Amino acid sequence: MYIRSTNVDKKIINKLSKNSINKKSELNNLNFIKNKIIKKPWGFEYCFWSSKKAAFWVLHINKKQSTSLHCHIFKKTFLINLNNINLKTLKENYKLNSHSIIEIDKKTFHQTKNKSNKNLIMFELEIPNRKFDLLRFKDKYNRKPTSYEKNTLKDKVSINLKKNINSNYLEIYDGKKNKSNKSLKKNTIIILVNGNLKIKNNKMKLFRPYKTNINLTLKHGENFSNLTKFIMIKKKS
Repeated sequence: MYIRSTNVDKKIINKLSKNSINKKSELNNLNFIKNKIIKKPWGFEYCFWSSKKAAFWVLHINKKQSTSLHCHIFKKTFLINLNNINLKTLKENYKLNSHSIIEIDKKTFHQTKNKSNKNLIMFELEIPNRKFDLLRFKDKYNRKPTSYEKNTLKDKVSINLKKNINSNYLEIYDGKKNKSNKSLKKNTIIILVNGNLKIKNNKMKLFRPYKTNINLTLKHGENFSNLTKFIMIKKKS
């Protein structure tokens, strides 16, 4: 699913950006976000993997909560949800099943809503890695249009939640460290972040999520090389 920017998005951006966007705020403070659990009014988020070209974030959204209606001026976003979610843009409201892949163009306002009575987990791939590229239009928590939270979570519950999410749903496969073949179950989502990867005679593109529709075995030397690195999002059985 691909959601592109509209003229309405761009008009609102032009109005907001006159007073809100500070070019200095676009500089990433990577030391601040590295290995931290960032407290959000709707839950928390943390960075699972990053490079200068892209970043992969985990969002934990509490029940009956939602993100702001916001956009990113310079970066494209892929959203991947483990649970059913509601996604809002300026013109549309979407109901999305679990393990959907949503590509959102830069300069496109969007909002994720958790209308259920359970907390949900969602993954966000940002290209390029510019965490502070943020412009809010509407926010029920009354945050400033471009401010990013500075408070972090260090309690055992949050730390254990992070560990459980990583161990249950996420894996980084590094061809340099792993010489053996890799088996993938149906509906595994793969994100190539370095090197080359071939699946069913098709070359995977960097930073473009791909969902397998059958069980697969990837062979070292045939499907990938020592330079290959990819993130796997596993569907818990």
